[in-house]
Amino acid sequence: MPQMPNHRLHQTSRVRDNRLDVKANVLGPAVLAQTSAGVVVVILAASVAIANADEPRKPWDSGAALTYLDGRAEWWSNWPDARRGRGTACVSCHSSMPYAIAIPAMTRLRGKAPAPEAQKRLLSGVRSRVEHWDQIVSPEKEGEDPFVPLYAGARRESALDTEAVLNALVLVVNDPRTNGKVEAPTGRALDLMWGRQQASGNWRWLEFGLRPWENEAEFFGAALAAVAAGTAGDAYPNGRRPEIEAKTTALRGFLRSRLAASPLLHHQALALWAGSHLEGTFAEDEKGRMVTALLEAQRPDGGWSAKDLGKPVSQPQSAGWEIRGAHPAGSVSDAYATGLVVLALRRSGRPVTDERLARGLAWLATNQADDGTWPVVYLNHPQDPQEDVGKFVRDAGTAYAIMALTE
Repeated sequence: MPQMPNHRLHQTSRVRDNRLDVKANVLGPAVLAQTSAGVVVVILAASVAIANADEPRKPWDSGAALTYLDGRAEWWSNWPDARRGRGTACVSCHSSMPYAIAIPAMTRLRGKAPAPEAQKRLLSGVRSRVEHWDQIVSPEKEGEDPFVPLYAGARRESALDTEAVLNALVLVVNDPRTNGKVEAPTGRALDLMWGRQQASGNWRWLEFGLRPWENEAEFFGAALAAVAAGTAGDAYPNGRRPEIEAKTTALRGFLRSRLAASPLLHHQALALWAGSHLEGTFAEDEKGRMVTALLEAQRPDGGWSAKDLGKPVSQPQSAGWEIRGAHPAGSVSDAYATGLVVLALRRSGRPVTDERLARGLAWLATNQADDGTWPVVYLNHPQDPQEDVGKFVRDAGTAYAIMALTE
């Protein structure tokens, strides 16, 4: 997985409102400042427990992070391999989907600045694919540059299931909720998502043997569907129909049964995140055990590693997923794992005054590189971190870090 060049430690966490009331004995004294965008900046006087801060460090740079992600979204939309007809592009689990679901957080950070064209193009493309779904699923393709599924052949059906979930998630998260209801394209995307659900409560997911999103990843897809359904809530009127309620029950059942059968820490983090959106999926004591398991996997530096997320809860001494490369070289804690776990913990209601959560936030606040990204590890094979494909995991890590820091 990709990462950044040699980086300086940064020592600030910018968060929405004033909820980062961190413990003084963990983060040291905090100085609050208000930006023109209305975002509170918490400048942390780091203690020895967080970083070796013998000299002042600058805050984490939201501008650099946004510039990086906007540029990557622009590149992805123009990359020939990502094109899927009529100016639309594949919504990828590693780049455009994390970018899309981080848009609300990025919008808060932008303040009054206009949305970049890459963002507008992505959302417009998803709406267009939802509107023309019948053409995407049709085996007959006519005209120049027709809409096509994400993948064809033997992967066609899993590609359609995967896209249906991703389209719904992207539009729900970014829906303006006019008059308290989701807009028509969002409602249609949710209808299409539920229409593709399997009887067992899950969706067939694209599998390429790549961790963590394309290897035995039906749980990942179901968790994203739960986030979409829970985020929509009562703003999606069709959600109250008996057939959709039955499908929602099946989704909850799938998440519970699959988590019991495959209790990887990655699944625990996804389950905690999903369960914070879709009420009734997990009982409070179940979520409490997830929190405990995730906190026990925290590394001494305050971060989490994707390597450790590959461990079953019952086998904390197991090897986990192998790290096959890192950027910067030697990194073990990484932005995707730390961002996902911190986001899940914060969504679950864990107070930021909790020492271990505060240390996770501090890891994110102090490990950003000058290019706006965070450390990442490669789970599948080494990549050149300076090539576009080698940046995919850095894209995801940066988006999840932003969501975690601004939750």
